[in-house]
Amino acid sequence: MKALILKLDLMISYDKVKWDFLRLILLQIGLSWEATNWVMGCVMYANFAVLINGGPTEFFKASRGLR
Repeated sequence: MKALILKLDLMISYDKVKWDFLRLILLQIGLSWEATNWVMGCVMYANFAVLINGGPTEFFKASRGLR
């Protein structure tokens, strides 16, 4: 059984990372094309909701500069 744990900390560099560069680095370290696309989808197209008083808000998309 193969497994992979990958942690990307983009908090500080989120405004500066070019998505094409990140994709290239993931491929260069040996991640498969499918896994790279999965990571890119999580980074580029994630939707978030915030719990306020135990209830979720509407979903919103992250954008560069969101802190």
